[in-house]
Amino acid sequence: MTSALNIVPFVSVDHMMKLVLSIGIEPFLTELASFIEDDFRRWSVFDKTPRIASHSIDGVIELMPTSDGATYGFKYVNGHPKNARTGRQTVTAFGVLADVGHGYPMLLTEMTFLTALRTAATGPCRPPDWGRSARRDRCRSSRRSAVAASATGHVRA
Repeated sequence: MTSALNIVPFVSVDHMMKLVLSIGIEPFLTELASFIEDDFRRWSVFDKTPRIASHSIDGVIELMPTSDGATYGFKYVNGHPKNARTGRQTVTAFGVLADVGHGYPMLLTEMTFLTALRTAATGPCRPPDWGRSARRDRCRSSRRSAVAASATGHVRA
């Protein structure tokens, strides 16, 4: 019998898309922006280790670690523009979140789509700007485009 403690949850693109669609794009992005704002308010507690980058003629692979003392996380992301010529995504990402106390991973997640969601939630069209109807409509269109582009693998570096 496998203990629940031995299972590290994995969030795939499919899982993430189902979650976003079940909540709705606008409500999801509004709530995501709220979580991000909460983290910015705690900015001083984060270990802001510079990203570790490996550059090549073909692109870059980066590791982006951080910790707030209770959790440790990192994002692995690449940028390889010529991948588009071979039908691959130009940017892919995944991340891990671990408990600092025992070091055990709590989550493994894809982050290509998640990064597009974060960008949409924190960009110039963030939820507080939705009070202006013309801008709100433009923002909704931009957000849907960002989410759709990421979901279909049309993310460009």
